[in-house]
Amino acid sequence: MDPLDKKTLTMTIDQAAGLLQLHPETLRRAYRRGDLKAVQLGKRAPILIAKRELESWWERAGGGKLFYPSLRPRELVRKRADYG
Repeated sequence: MDPLDKKTLTMTIDQAAGLLQLHPETLRRAYRRGDLKAVQLGKRAPILIAKRELESWWERAGGGKLFYPSLRPRELVRKRADYG
């Protein structure tokens, strides 16, 4: 499963760490402190992070955008009347 696939909404700690070039333990500590919202569906199950939450945590930590939005913000879309 490719974590950068637009259809994928979550990723594991290891996938996120690879994407951010961080040690997985850094993300586990953030999860345990409550800084990073994620879910673990069993004691031995992997911790899953929503892409949106990972990006939010990364931006709060001083990083930039990780994923491109699927739609452009309204202010970037020109209206037909703007074309003269």
